[in-house]
Amino acid sequence: MLLLIKYNLMYSQNRHFHIEKNETSSSVSLHLKTPNVAFLKSIAKLDFMYHAFCDTSFSKIQFLGSNVFSLPQFMEKILLDKGTNKLSYNTISRLIQCIAQQQILLEEHGYSFFSLSLDDIIVIDEWNFFSGNPNLCRPLSSNKMILFTSPFERNNFVSPEIIEINKLPSSVSIKTFYYSLASMAFFCFFRKQYNCSDNDVEIYSCFQSILNTKLYWFFKRAFEKDVNKRSLIYI
Repeated sequence: MLLLIKYNLMYSQNRHFHIEKNETSSSVSLHLKTPNVAFLKSIAKLDFMYHAFCDTSFSKIQFLGSNVFSLPQFMEKILLDKGTNKLSYNTISRLIQCIAQQQILLEEHGYSFFSLSLDDIIVIDEWNFFSGNPNLCRPLSSNKMILFTSPFERNNFVSPEIIEINKLPSSVSIKTFYYSLASMAFFCFFRKQYNCSDNDVEIYSCFQSILNTKLYWFFKRAFEKDVNKRSLIYI
């Protein structure tokens, strides 16, 4: 119980949202610093969201969950429980599945993630994942291009195309998100930052350790250098 209370206090420090967990029930609340209709509606439709309810201001959503962590806190818990802070193969697969579903739902509302951040990923019941940060989303054009019309934040998981943006307005393919999801998953699984260098021995060794698995082919498709050839397929 003390550990969970500590984690909930840490949530309040996020710049874009905070989480409240009722310690006497399974009620969880996500509060956005800025209202966002499309973002909260996409969260409410996630298939693991039970009894999700958005308030009329669309700055808060309530749902059910037995426990709640940020992704870094969840990895700390794994370190304490299992002696490693790497997510398992099955957990990484679940992370990819959940965030990919959130992306699909965002697209239905005309938006897309352009990047992801570890601190923004919320873990419910140690198995369900979603991002609570709408600031890493941007609107989509009619031809599925992510539009940048105002300053935006870059982090360690942005794609090469995002790094190269040097003027506004700009746009990039929606497939730039595939790289970001794969980059975050790669870090959580290997605890190493992915880079696209062809001669990085450590990156090569990481891929060799999962050669020809579903996860291997997911990374290969999502890290394709040509953004138009990328895909978000996990089979």
